[in-house]
Amino acid sequence: TAEGSFGIIWPSDKSKQVTFTGSPVSGQWFGGALLEERKAPKGDGSYETLHITKYYEVKPWSEKDSYGNYFEFCKTGYRPYDILVMCAYLAVKYYDRRCIVSSDGERIEWKIAVGILSQVLSESEDTICMLLNRL
Repeated sequence: TAEGSFGIIWPSDKSKQVTFTGSPVSGQWFGGALLEERKAPKGDGSYETLHITKYYEVKPWSEKDSYGNYFEFCKTGYRPYDILVMCAYLAVKYYDRRCIVSSDGERIEWKIAVGILSQVLSESEDTICMLLNRL
C-alpha cells in the first residue's frame, strides 16, 4: 500500500516487476504519477472489475471493428491485481483462440503473468507469449 493520491497510475520506464524499497513514484505524466512498482493507494487495491462472459452481449453502443470483433477492456491503474487480470486474459485466449488480447502497455509488463500461466498450464513461456497478439 502507499499513502497519497496518485491520480491515474502508469508504470514508469524504470518500473520493476518485483518490489523495491523507497517511494514508488518516479515522476509525473499528464494523468498522474509514474510508478516503479504496483501500489494500492491508501490500501485500496480496486479499480475496475474484470468481467468476462461466456457469450458477448451486444450493447446498443457496441461497434464491430474491421474484423467483426467487439472491444472490451479492464483498466487496472497498475495496481497489484493487474497481474491477475493479465493472467485471466491470457487464460481465456489459451482456451479460445478466437479472442484477441492486446494492451496499451509494453510486452515486458506481461512477463510475470506469462511466467505464472506457463507454470499453471505446463506450457513454455514462448507458447504463452504467442497469445499476445498486439503488443
